[in-house]
Amino acid sequence: MQLKTIEHDVFKLAKNLLERNRLGVLSTIAKDLSVQSAVVGYAECSDFSIIFGSDISSRKYNNLTKVPRVSFVIWEGNETLQYEGNASIIDRETDEVNIHAQKHISFEKYKHIKTNIYYKITPLWMRYSDFSTKPELVLSYSFK
Repeated sequence: MQLKTIEHDVFKLAKNLLERNRLGVLSTIAKDLSVQSAVVGYAECSDFSIIFGSDISSRKYNNLTKVPRVSFVIWEGNETLQYEGNASIIDRETDEVNIHAQKHISFEKYKHIKTNIYYKITPLWMRYSDFSTKPELVLSYSFK
């Protein structure tokens, strides 16, 4: 019974943090196995997948064509969400891309640029932390 409560809590807390923010740090793996990170605008879906856009000239695009595994971090004050998953290209006409455009009104003008592509990160693992509480709250969940 306690496990179900913890799962509910991690989903509720993570969803709230995702909804309150618009930017996060995405890390990808380069051809030489170095890690490269960038701030990206994102939108969250009800299944905890994350949508973001990129251009085909970016390092993200080049990295993700070879290794789709990513990590993603958002934070606000003492709250953090660490997130790992697999990124895949999605069609720009999907509902997920529309969700992204609604969260980032200024990105609507980029939606139809042919070199812009959109990704959906399917979650594998996440950890929510709140370091302002005593004791500190740290909850993890594996989607595997």
